[in-house]
Amino acid sequence: MSFPSSFYQHLQKHTLTGIKGGRQRPSFLDIWMVTVEGRVFARSWNKSARSWFTAFQETGEGEIKYGDRVICVRGRQPEDDPQLTAQINQAYLRKYTQPENIPYAEGITKPEYAAYTMEFFYVDDQKAGNIPEEGYIKFRADWTATPPLPWESLEELDHWRNVMYEAGLIGAYPDGIGFGNISKRWNNSDQFIISGSATGNHRRLNATHYALVTSVDIDQNCLQCSGPILASSESMSHAVIYRECPEVQAVIHVHDLKMWEDLLHQVPTTDASATYGSPEMAYSIIDLLQNTDLRTRRLFVMEGHREGIFAFGDNLETAAEVITTARSTR
Repeated sequence: MSFPSSFYQHLQKHTLTGIKGGRQRPSFLDIWMVTVEGRVFARSWNKSARSWFTAFQETGEGEIKYGDRVICVRGRQPEDDPQLTAQINQAYLRKYTQPENIPYAEGITKPEYAAYTMEFFYVDDQKAGNIPEEGYIKFRADWTATPPLPWESLEELDHWRNVMYEAGLIGAYPDGIGFGNISKRWNNSDQFIISGSATGNHRRLNATHYALVTSVDIDQNCLQCSGPILASSESMSHAVIYRECPEVQAVIHVHDLKMWEDLLHQVPTTDASATYGSPEMAYSIIDLLQNTDLRTRRLFVMEGHREGIFAFGDNLETAAEVITTARSTR
């Protein structure tokens, strides 16, 4: 849905626009915004661990204030596209030509700022209460922003993520909401590396799109992670599998409606009342691991998470094989 014409007029005439990310921030922050072919973008200047940018990463939603009007928006990081990045850079350089702004325009168009770009999508005011939550964080995250892990520790994980993406099992819906995630155990501990929140809309990932989950407290609905990006919204579900099954080295969560419908209650299935990324889902998975053949079957369906399917194995290849085998026999 396009933004109101008055908003585009505001961006043409003003250098600053108010932004508020997430649901908890009490006030608006004035930031720079630019447009590229009708699409609206902004970048985080300070690249802070807690900012409007990270609030959008965590929740996917927020508000924009221009003049006396406040509009609801959804936010997600755009695709990794060199041409789009160049267009955004040029939009900044064309708009912020005031003498006092030129040094900052030159700074915010440096290559490292591409990873701190957010695209905004207008949400009709009458539908603002119905912003979809799929693909966004439900747990309380204690996230420490750190440099990416070495690529050699991510390369195999990224390969199998690409395999799942090309198969349409990880990706994004037409409205931009991502689905699916993938992880592997880290250093024979209960820690694990996982694809970051809202990365499904990226065809290819890089090291900045993976996080390390270091601890999970189900009762407190709290997760600790580190890296350049917040861990996936399904991290708690991955965590309980690693904790309950020391032999498991890889976990993959995919979406496939046909396979979900065929497998529902034909394989271990989580409780219908358990929603994705919640403590209730984590406890339902534990129940399946302890009271069904899930540990040997290595595949389960999430009844309360339409299309959601999990598989795991002693390495990424075997976890992927569980999914592809189930898909080919249905």
